[in-house]
Amino acid sequence: AVTGGVGISGVAYVPRLDRIYMADNNDLSIHVMRAGDLSVRIASITLSGFNDPESAEFMEYRYNDAGELVGLLFAVGEEQLNQIVIFEVSPSTQPQVITKANSLILSPTGTWTLDATEGMESLTWNPHKRVFYIAKQNTNFEFRVVPYDGTFNPAATEPFDAEAKWGATMPAINDLSYDPETRTCYAIGDLISSSTNDQDILNFDCETGDIIEHWDNYIDNAGLTTAAGWVQSEGIAVYHGVIWVSSEGNEVARLELGASSPFSQTGSSITYTTADSITKLDLGQD
Repeated sequence: AVTGGVGISGVAYVPRLDRIYMADNNDLSIHVMRAGDLSVRIASITLSGFNDPESAEFMEYRYNDAGELVGLLFAVGEEQLNQIVIFEVSPSTQPQVITKANSLILSPTGTWTLDATEGMESLTWNPHKRVFYIAKQNTNFEFRVVPYDGTFNPAATEPFDAEAKWGATMPAINDLSYDPETRTCYAIGDLISSSTNDQDILNFDCETGDIIEHWDNYIDNAGLTTAAGWVQSEGIAVYHGVIWVSSEGNEVARLELGASSPFSQTGSSITYTTADSITKLDLGQD
């Protein structure tokens, strides 16, 4: 996606506030919704000076000396520039403006050729190892680990051959999410054409790339069909058995992992509960 795209391109969940934060690379902003009521935007964060905010990731809370929550640390991935932009936002619901020039900008080495389609499509944060995981969208798939080490040009490393691990399974890699409970990674991707609508979720070992579970064409199994408005899977956030997914058509849905293996390599025996049907986001209200 590029600036002037079609909408929501990344989703993040903030547990303490029970809020969803969604990057919009069309109007260069982050929309904030209550997780329990996705019908109305409660806050808006303008991303000034950003180019192509393709993913958003919550990193950590910031507290004052009295123990009060005063800030949220976020990272946004700039696809065309292969940059990770880190900044703090207020937990309030007042309108905010984040200026890129005043943020911490990381330009990792060892990533990809800078162009409009093959840059840093996906970004997630591992707080246990204090590293970012990033990925390129299309085949040949590539996955990198970027240390948060205090440098402006951290060296990205390639822990495994992502194409060899996932090439026969995933149609694309549109977003990543690290699950702090299982300490594993998730990827979401799609391949949509006039004859194909394949949208998958992959759970994998962050260190080796080995596939743990694969949810093949999850939108059909969860009832999120294009006929119902689900256009293109773009964002994913995983927290304690809940998967938040978003599409570039400005839709978001909440899925709960079932108790008896919700993913299947064959696509059968998928168990899940849908806590919310597709919500068409009203991005015109504050």
